[in-house]
Amino acid sequence: MARYAISFHKFSPGNDRKDHWDLFLEAQDGALWTWALSDAWGTATRFLGIRLPDHRPIYLDYDGAISGERGTVERIATGEYDIVQLGDDGLPREITLNMNTNQVAVSLQPTDEPHTWQFELRDA
Repeated sequence: MARYAISFHKFSPGNDRKDHWDLFLEAQDGALWTWALSDAWGTATRFLGIRLPDHRPIYLDYDGAISGERGTVERIATGEYDIVQLGDDGLPREITLNMNTNQVAVSLQPTDEPHTWQFELRDA
């Protein structure tokens, strides 16, 4: 099983970017597939995510300051996940997150907007 992390990314004061939640999914090559989520994890069952460049694996275990005055990250959930379905582009379309005592099925679908994905959560 591969690992995942969900982190809250708080930007430094004066930064133009908006605070958000990041979903990191460990890929087979060790990089992290990454999305910046529009809603706090667990507050909505449908929300948007912006596909970001792959991140370094350190973010699976990291809490703290980010270089370059880009703020801080704090992990709010970690664990393992299973890929249920991959898209033709090699990115997941359906995964199951193992979260403490329950499992959450997550559907990830690209939209017509560049880099924008639709997420849907449900009990697995």
